[in-house]
Amino acid sequence: MRMLALEVSRSALDEAVIVSEEAPDLAPGQVLMAVEQLALTANTITYADVGETFGYWDFFPATLGTRGRIPAWGFMRVAASTLPDIPVGRRFYGYVPIATHFVAEPKQIGTEGFVDASPHRTHFSLFYNYYSQCRMSAGGDNQEPLQALLQPLFMTGFLLEDYIDEKEAWGGSQLILSSASSKTALAVALRAKARASLKVVGLTSSANLAFAASSGAYDQLLTYEQAGALDLEPAVLVDMAGDPDLVARIHRHLNTKLKQSLAVGGTHRAGGSSSDVGFEAVQPSFFFAPAQSEKRSADWGPGEVERRFAAAWAEDVAMAEKWLRVVRHDGPDAVLAIYRHMLTGKADPADGHILSLAASSVS
Repeated sequence: MRMLALEVSRSALDEAVIVSEEAPDLAPGQVLMAVEQLALTANTITYADVGETFGYWDFFPATLGTRGRIPAWGFMRVAASTLPDIPVGRRFYGYVPIATHFVAEPKQIGTEGFVDASPHRTHFSLFYNYYSQCRMSAGGDNQEPLQALLQPLFMTGFLLEDYIDEKEAWGGSQLILSSASSKTALAVALRAKARASLKVVGLTSSANLAFAASSGAYDQLLTYEQAGALDLEPAVLVDMAGDPDLVARIHRHLNTKLKQSLAVGGTHRAGGSSSDVGFEAVQPSFFFAPAQSEKRSADWGPGEVERRFAAAWAEDVAMAEKWLRVVRHDGPDAVLAIYRHMLTGKADPADGHILSLAASSVS
């Protein structure tokens, strides 16, 4: 059996190819997972952008050391197995490569799922290594595309908003989110709007202003060109755009009114780093969702992060269904095309892209 995978140059993400290789013989304790559908979002591109720094290239080894396989979130079924507890045909949700197949080494197998304990993944957080079992057959749940597209981003948004609230917003009264039309920014905004303790301000491009407004997630929206009109009141900045010039402009404008500056993602892919620019008041810091998840698991007790997120997810996904349009891309040519389009940063924020490298995907 032949397997296909998207591989990209680690140093030039626009250099992408589809590679084909023979399925491996499984060692004892391994399973071969067939990827049915996965989500391609701006967050997926961020995994590649920071792949070297945060080790995202290590999840799914490529055929060449100079290339990488970008991780994403999606649904899969067991295509071959050496484990009686994980039979062929069983379906799971979790971290997958943009590929038709990958090999996992399940441990801690339970009724709800398993942990991939492949040696090259053991140093990663459970946030990425856990695979949850699906109760329905392929195509039996039309919520699956929404789960693949939004659930990881909304979990990040849930944890980020919780982190800000835990710190009492460092004394701020407004929360400013760049890339306001991005799904992670919307997730943070929806949670903050529900808590109603901060004014939620979004910054976006003029092209995406109407979409961001239609989400109902923001108290105020400005274009990037209007960043100098931000209210001079105590603020927390969450930068999703990854644009160091924009971050520097906001820092200079707010000056001592800026109480915290957090970096999450990089939808603009502008290059450079906001840390390259000197700031007098606050230095930007990076938010890492798995660390907050692990902290809250210790604070709240087993299963409580998942319970609280499930309640938030039920509310927020109902809002998202009003503005998200699922678009499918099947086969190698279609996958390459949408990947390259996503690199431009010009994708319509209303579109949620579901991919399958196989000739046809789950409908």
